[in-house]
Amino acid sequence: MRPSLISTPLLISNLDFSYSRKQKHILEREFRDKAYHHIEPHLDTSSGNASAIKPERLKFNPNAIVYFEGGCKRYGEANLSIGAEAVQYGNLCFEGVIAYWNEDQKQLYIFKADDHYKRLVDSAKYLDIELGETQEDFKNIIVSLLKQNNRKSHTYIRPFAYRSDDIIGFTANGSTDFGVYLMPIDRDVKSIKGLNVCKSNLVRASADAMPLWYKIGGHYYSSAHVKRDALKKGFDDAIFFTHEGNISEATVSNVFIVNSKDELITPPKSANILMGITRDTILQLGKELGINAKEEHIHESAFKDAKEVFFTGTYVGMAPVVSFEGKPIGKGSTGPVFKELHKKYFDIVLGNTEHKEWLTPVY
Repeated sequence: MRPSLISTPLLISNLDFSYSRKQKHILEREFRDKAYHHIEPHLDTSSGNASAIKPERLKFNPNAIVYFEGGCKRYGEANLSIGAEAVQYGNLCFEGVIAYWNEDQKQLYIFKADDHYKRLVDSAKYLDIELGETQEDFKNIIVSLLKQNNRKSHTYIRPFAYRSDDIIGFTANGSTDFGVYLMPIDRDVKSIKGLNVCKSNLVRASADAMPLWYKIGGHYYSSAHVKRDALKKGFDDAIFFTHEGNISEATVSNVFIVNSKDELITPPKSANILMGITRDTILQLGKELGINAKEEHIHESAFKDAKEVFFTGTYVGMAPVVSFEGKPIGKGSTGPVFKELHKKYFDIVLGNTEHKEWLTPVY
């Protein structure tokens, strides 16, 4: 059984209410001074191009603070057994959450934390994992970690729930747990780099066999295989198609097209997609901008004739696709609909305009 949130000694900022405000300030300052000196992860610069290194290639400072097994620990102390069911069988679920730093406001905004919690709960239920953390706990843990790690730049947040027993095979019950860690985003999130993509070498699995709207670790084996294959062929990513020849999604992103009628279209849930939170946001923003935005099956033939194509996702934000299988999409450059949506999206997530209800300020 996990310890109570408010009794965990290292959770000071928002999770332990037994301290006075002055005591919390003193403890937090002492903890930052003694436990870690520099919370930024160590970049692996062996390639000679640190700016191009992706988060998954980062080496973390072992003193960075994470949430693990009911309390805060240093990154180097948060260890999971190699025999755990989550490790051996992929029986875990996770979320990707973004906190955007606004330099002018000196504020860090978590984007749609409530929606991420709800999706994590749904995925956990599919794995028979009952989260002990409430929606408020979830947000408080994330806010506390961002503060304790002194994050003042764009940050990727990875909450996850998992089956932790060492086991061969499966049981109806078993131990489960919950954790959160942070990753810096060492790139310009607003930059627009056109992607060159290909068709996946695998057909999208049927939802009857594998409902991929649940964000389950084991579900990503096909995405990993397809992404590696695309990279080896010289492409940036690949797009899955269903058995019916319709678009599903990219390896870790949802897909949008702008057709000849200037309609904004993205595949529906029945294409066995992850119901992306950024995807839902772009659908809503499109409608607010007066665009006919809708969910609809997109056949490969319609995709090839699209005026614009772009990806959406928590980590990628919005990314234009400029070619498919070596052939340009539209004019082979970023289109006007993408640019309009891109500007509106980043004005919102950076806290510069409307929809403040989607944001959780940290400081």
